[in-house]
Amino acid sequence: MTQIVAIYAAIAALVPVYDSDVTPIKIWNGALTGVIKQVLPSAALPIRILTTTGENEGRDFAFIALGKLSKVTWVIEDLLLIKPVAEGDSLKTMSPYLISYCDSYITVLRDSRGPTSNSHVVAADMKPGVFEWGDNRYFGVNVKVEIEEFQGAA
Repeated sequence: MTQIVAIYAAIAALVPVYDSDVTPIKIWNGALTGVIKQVLPSAALPIRILTTTGENEGRDFAFIALGKLSKVTWVIEDLLLIKPVAEGDSLKTMSPYLISYCDSYITVLRDSRGPTSNSHVVAADMKPGVFEWGDNRYFGVNVKVEIEEFQGAA
């Protein structure tokens, strides 16, 4: 069995910040929680939504040499939604917060590079900007974390 649920939990446990004066960031972990609503009330923000990318989940499964040792590459999407664009801010005014979040995320990834004993972070792709969720647009950062997990014989 893979440790993907534990890997999701470890990524969810990371605590990147974008502004020390805001309420803590809520987390919705797609590996453990039911369906998330398409309409997010203001009280639900800011929120990190961890889910599959729908493109690369469990890609690149391969055996390593002979025997049953294998590796699989996971890609976890970690989408931060801070606030609705409709509240009147601009990307220019939000940029310092988005950049600060990227910097903080890099720091927490570097400090906890191995989500589980048999896995490690290979890379992370961070895109600050405006993202759609349901019928609304939000300022946020979309982080895709690539993780290699090694599996031995059961």
